[in-house]
Amino acid sequence: MTTFPLAVFDSQDAPEIQLTSTVEQVGEQLAIAYAIEGDLSQVKLPVPHNWPKRQDNLWQTTCFELFLAQPGQSSYWEVNLLPSGDWNVYHFDDYRTGMQEEENVTRLRSREQRDFNWLQVTVEFDLSLILPPQTPLELGICAVVERRDRVLSYWAIQHPQSEADFHARAGFIEWDAELMI
Repeated sequence: MTTFPLAVFDSQDAPEIQLTSTVEQVGEQLAIAYAIEGDLSQVKLPVPHNWPKRQDNLWQTTCFELFLAQPGQSSYWEVNLLPSGDWNVYHFDDYRTGMQEEENVTRLRSREQRDFNWLQVTVEFDLSLILPPQTPLELGICAVVERRDRVLSYWAIQHPQSEADFHARAGFIEWDAELMI
């Protein structure tokens, strides 16, 4: 299990929080936990519900995102997850082109835990639905956080460009589950 702090792109847009992600992989099962700590009253959080569904445009509010890619390949996947449990997975042929829902993923398992000043959302992703076994990975771990006044902030492991752009491969990290344990 490896923990990554997420950095905000522009701190003046951010609520008074800290955001971390924890990644663990067992076989082809990848689990990522996103944790927000701080003044959650500043954060717009979708209400959890019993029947999460696949939806578009989740990034327009507080949304946890994961990008998956194979080194040397131009195609990649984007996983979006709301604290409510609503989700989507997209496949891209290349940088921001050829976007389509990933049909092999029909459900995304997630769970949410929260307290007064803490929220954790964990998503489990079966890599075998999209990749051959033991495929090397690059990960982009990021989040959009919406303040109550509707201002969005952008969080990621790294922001390599002059604008927040989660799709930029320069912001992905190499992931080797065996080396990260």
